[in-house]
Amino acid sequence: MDNYILKFDSNVESSEFLAESLNKYFYKFWKENLKEKVQKLNFVKTKGESERFTVSFSKHELLFYGSDRGLIYALYYFLEKLGWRFFNPNCEVLLSNKCLLNFDSDFEFTFEPKFEYRLSLWSDVNTEWAIKNGLN
Repeated sequence: MDNYILKFDSNVESSEFLAESLNKYFYKFWKENLKEKVQKLNFVKTKGESERFTVSFSKHELLFYGSDRGLIYALYYFLEKLGWRFFNPNCEVLLSNKCLLNFDSDFEFTFEPKFEYRLSLWSDVNTEWAIKNGLN
């Protein structure tokens, strides 16, 4: 990554997957829109197995909090707020006019799935696509 600092707690097992996803999706948006606003990204693992997560932005730092699985869901939920849509495994689009976040001021949002198990009844569901859409 060019100019932002990416940090993971030492106990984040999904750090490689998160870093790959950041390279693939966030970097393009950051480079074009947020270069002066986001300078640090930090993933912090919380205790417990809950998939609850929090994303906050303050003082040029974007923080993700959650369990290993919660951090993955937090990243894709955040990417959706930036305007990314994951319609199917072969159709991923950045809708530049759909960003729902304002990086001119601090923000924080927390999300906890209503159901522990979320699945699709389609056969042959692509695992990576399912994760991007909050299925487990």
